[in-house]
Amino acid sequence: MGGFGEVWQLLLKNGTDLHTSFFYSDIKNTSTFALRILDMNEFNLNESIIMREKAHTNIIKIYCVFKGYQILINRQRENEKKESLCFLLELADTSLEKLFCDKRTVYNLNFVRLTLLEIANIMSYIHKPNIKQEFYIYRDLKPDNVLIKGKKILITDFNLSRKVDQDFEFLMSQCCGTKGHLAPEQKSVCYDKNVDVWAFSIIISKFLKHQNFHYFSHCMYDINLSHFEIQEEFLINLLLAGIEDTPFMRPTFEEIFRLLFNEIIRNELEQNTRLKMMNIFNYKKKRKEIKP
Repeated sequence: MGGFGEVWQLLLKNGTDLHTSFFYSDIKNTSTFALRILDMNEFNLNESIIMREKAHTNIIKIYCVFKGYQILINRQRENEKKESLCFLLELADTSLEKLFCDKRTVYNLNFVRLTLLEIANIMSYIHKPNIKQEFYIYRDLKPDNVLIKGKKILITDFNLSRKVDQDFEFLMSQCCGTKGHLAPEQKSVCYDKNVDVWAFSIIISKFLKHQNFHYFSHCMYDINLSHFEIQEEFLINLLLAGIEDTPFMRPTFEEIFRLLFNEIIRNELEQNTRLKMMNIFNYKKKRKEIKP
């Protein structure tokens, strides 16, 4: 149950005529889905438009949107028919939040870097202006909305996203997002897409197992580096850059992507070099052992 609706796992029956109809051409080879049930309102209708407009391999696929009904019990304990908006979506395996909740999980740093790289790539795409110089501020980047399907990262839930242009002067909603992931400026009505970079840094802090990330937005809070259970210098520095008090001083997602990409390549080269050196050392050692 999410803050903006319910999500059910749905299994499509075999042999149904609808499964092979032209309307469902995208799902002929799929039998399991996520069914998201929302209130029928303008905001939720707008989310379906955003998801179609920003279709991407790393954004959860939306197959169709339709009107449905729920039978709910009202305060008088009577059945009440409620009109709902239904999204038929791609089904993921799990979410980052579920990984973070599992205390037994040990994070491989390669997995962490690659996951962050994919998130940065998706967010860069969301922030990228279209031909009219319009772009989206996502405003709800958090582990619950980062899904995992196989080896692929998927972003979902665009309910709080807002389209703006490069010169926008509109007032934004205060405290729009999830507590603990909000940038300090979101307490006002004047902020921009840099708030998503702040939320991205909170995800890094969860990977590094910092327990006090909720206080990062408090002006009097000093981050103690010893509180990071996982001490990884590059990721800590990236996090600190992303929670810079001055929003325009934070890196863009394009810059974050390049930094992560370079760090991944550097680590791969170092690992391969160490492996080659170890092989050479072992080879020389064996030759000495068999030498008469």
